[in-house]
Amino acid sequence: MSNNVSVICFDQGGTLLYRVPLEDSGMADYLSIMEIAGIDGDPGAFGKKLNENDKKYKAWSLSSNIEGSEEDIWTRWLLPNIDSKKLADYYDELTLLFSHSKGDRIFRPDAEPTIAELHRRGYKIAVITNTVSLTLVPYELKKGEIWKYINALSMSSVKKNRKPLPDMFLEIAEKLKVNPCNCVYVGDAPNRDVAGPRAAGYALSILLKEDPEFEIESLPPEYKPDMLISSLEELLDIFNNQDQRN
Repeated sequence: MSNNVSVICFDQGGTLLYRVPLEDSGMADYLSIMEIAGIDGDPGAFGKKLNENDKKYKAWSLSSNIEGSEEDIWTRWLLPNIDSKKLADYYDELTLLFSHSKGDRIFRPDAEPTIAELHRRGYKIAVITNTVSLTLVPYELKKGEIWKYINALSMSSVKKNRKPLPDMFLEIAEKLKVNPCNCVYVGDAPNRDVAGPRAAGYALSILLKEDPEFEIESLPPEYKPDMLISSLEELLDIFNNQDQRN
């Protein structure tokens, strides 16, 4: 089935990288956010409230499949009681601080070598990801030495809608001038990373799950992937060299 595939697309958070909790549980980041917003008080209590507000935003975003702008997220959802003029020049910085408060985002050890080898074999590489930031994903890809292999990128912060809608998946096919049936998607969340590429007409949806106890049969039909892998390097056994596909 891989013989017709020319584009391999990846989710970022949870697939190419994972989070490692911070020793201070994000207190330094909360303090920095409080300083920007001119807020005094306990950073622990502030962080708890900020995360509660974030859950409300995510519930709305998931139900609507809309990604708000950073300005909208901070002024309407996360810090609705703060004068927006205080935040106007800091939206990107605030987003990066809040993201970091949840933990360091670390690339899987097999992410870069797997993508490098797939690129060497002739496959085009793309990233399709839900993110509220305009800068975090490109920054991480560059830091992780992966950016040089990326042929196309689609982010919900730019597209303004989210997976599992098919729009970002179709955008990548259009950018790379291929038929969606020549693309596959690798992700870790059944509710976002299976239905979306399937609706877009992708050849395969591949789910990454490290838990040996995880079973596809436990998922509803619309969330069952075409393939299940436990490491990214397994992709090298699935996708052969481009020049050998014919």
